[in-house]
Amino acid sequence: MFIYMFIYFLFIVMVVLFILLKAKKNTANNIAHYSFDQKFETIYSNILDEIDTNQLDELKTKALSENARKIKQFKFIFYITIIIFIVLLVLCFKNFVFIMITVAYSFVIIFAAIIMSYLSKKENNTQSDISIYKSKYKAIVIPTFLKQFDEKINYLPTQSINKQTYDEAEFEKYDTYYADDFMEVTLKNNYTIKTSDISTQYITKNDDGKDVYHNLFNGIFVVLETPKAFNDSLYLKKDKKYRYRSIEPYAEKVQLDSSEFEKYFDVYSTNNILAMQLLTADIMEFLIDFQKNTGISFELTIKNNKVYIRFYSGNIFVVPDLAESYLDKEKLSKYYYIINFTFKFTYMLIDLLNNTQY
Repeated sequence: MFIYMFIYFLFIVMVVLFILLKAKKNTANNIAHYSFDQKFETIYSNILDEIDTNQLDELKTKALSENARKIKQFKFIFYITIIIFIVLLVLCFKNFVFIMITVAYSFVIIFAAIIMSYLSKKENNTQSDISIYKSKYKAIVIPTFLKQFDEKINYLPTQSINKQTYDEAEFEKYDTYYADDFMEVTLKNNYTIKTSDISTQYITKNDDGKDVYHNLFNGIFVVLETPKAFNDSLYLKKDKKYRYRSIEPYAEKVQLDSSEFEKYFDVYSTNNILAMQLLTADIMEFLIDFQKNTGISFELTIKNNKVYIRFYSGNIFVVPDLAESYLDKEKLSKYYYIINFTFKFTYMLIDLLNNTQY
């Protein structure tokens, strides 16, 4: 009976830990280790000079105190739970009634863990010290970072690109859609780019018929208008073995002269000549270099009068964990390389389109 009760005890502890830790889970994006170029070094230096670190340090200190208090509360409840459970476990050897009490107690602990999880989520939606720090980070650090670019960038973290625009790109079949961290960019040539963090999921049913959510895409979505409208469409998709629930284009697959490019992408177009005109040697080299140097894969669609790009980068402008620096150089470099690539590619593409007959 002792082995049975010991296994049961471990099961209850694992359930409680899973519920509580899931409530505090903060998914981290995989970040490649970049070699920083001179432009980024200048941007980072400017940010250090311009940001009021005293204000952020004060808010972060309060947030850390709040987080430490929550950890202490969690440890206290966890240790009390173990002590009471051990006492009940010893008593179980003397009286069968205590076995039933132990089972009932276990359900009470699980229920308490669920309540704590709910309260934790509810607290995160209030103006706690942690949420104040996160809001101030986005209000100070991100705008200071964005103004280092020559382009005019309007950052609206609570706004987003709507799902109808995302669907126009024909990337994938999904069931849920979430977007925030909207940016509207006016380029030096007066063209406009719109970007947003996008998360999509698909839903399956488990054995009990309940919905199970699976992450499908989490990254940056970019939309820009072209100088002239297209009568044909071009789709640049990840290699098929890496795609899931992808929308397959009603277009022919295009064979290009670059075997290296075809390692990363499948190209489809309703006009093969147009594909050859747009995917020039320098364009393909530029796209390959970005993916190889950053480890961030991407897809794009060109149709009608728009270009749609999505980066499998995870969300950008994510507030760093409290244990990390709010001016983490590697994370800021990730934002820089995505934004810089988007701007450069847009300038290259617009110049090419202005000089291409189609």
